[in-house]
Amino acid sequence: MTTSPPFLSLCIMTYNRAGTLRETLDSFLAQAEAHPDVEVVISDNGSTDDTQEVVRGYCARHPRIRYCRNPVNVQFDGNVIACVENALGEYMAYCSDDDLATPGLIDGLLKDLREVRPIAAYINHTPFFHNNPAETTAPTQPVVRKVFTNPTEFFLYTGMGFLSAIVLKTSEARKYTSKVVRGRSTGHVDIAARVVLGSAGPFLFDGTLTVLARIDYQSGYDPLRYGAMNSSLVYRELQAEGLLTQADVEWHNRKTIRLFLQRLIVSNRLKGAKAVIPASELLKLYGRDPLFYIYAGPLLLIPPTLLRWIALPLRSGLRFRRKWRLKRGKPSAPPTHLAPS
Repeated sequence: MTTSPPFLSLCIMTYNRAGTLRETLDSFLAQAEAHPDVEVVISDNGSTDDTQEVVRGYCARHPRIRYCRNPVNVQFDGNVIACVENALGEYMAYCSDDDLATPGLIDGLLKDLREVRPIAAYINHTPFFHNNPAETTAPTQPVVRKVFTNPTEFFLYTGMGFLSAIVLKTSEARKYTSKVVRGRSTGHVDIAARVVLGSAGPFLFDGTLTVLARIDYQSGYDPLRYGAMNSSLVYRELQAEGLLTQADVEWHNRKTIRLFLQRLIVSNRLKGAKAVIPASELLKLYGRDPLFYIYAGPLLLIPPTLLRWIALPLRSGLRFRRKWRLKRGKPSAPPTHLAPS
């Protein structure tokens, strides 16, 4: 007796996070179990903690989990490729080992995929802090649902930057694994961008579905380098391939400078002298835009020690404000439309 392949592969990437992996699996399996056509693929990047023991216990209780372990650590980008290669579903969804599902996420996503049959989909995500899912900010994207037929419009609207928000048609994702630049931690964007920009759609953004995204200040991940700067490099490569225009790239850089670069520079310079990204690298990427010298440039002139004295009280104040708003039932407003008009 043969069984039909799954409709959706939920691909959970993990490395040495057995504790948060338990929370992630409990969160998603509670919803996925109701759907026989959903498989959960755990892609273990050669963990050296007790991840294997944890996963064995879950596999014994949940037969639709498949455990795929890389014999050695192939870094983030290699594990992105491993997920594509291991997924058996018509669609694959990426998931980090420390994010959580909100109620109704799997039900809503399956309904979306069957109704629209998109080449790619992107959902919302809501950050939470200090390992407390109740301590959140607003969703990072507008709380709307939109179907796109223009690939550039969809890509610029979503950015396809958050791992656990990306859903791709598996056969399409497999066409572009060779485009992943290893060591840059942008493998998910390398693949997703080309899936989108290389096809005619349709594409779906559903901001009414959301993943809870854990913000871990101790992880060592630098969002300036691996988020903003390396994403800007991806956009340049897409322009060189004729998938984006120079105007698209300039718009992306301008948005990055205006909305994100200030706080990312501050965060980077609080990590210590060895981690500080040289100003020359930032100038090379963003220095052609006059906005850089208004929004971000002055921060590069402040010594890191002084910046630390300024920023740490601000962080404490923002945390107090966030908790106060949540206590009073006044969460932050969702963002406005960020894509070019």
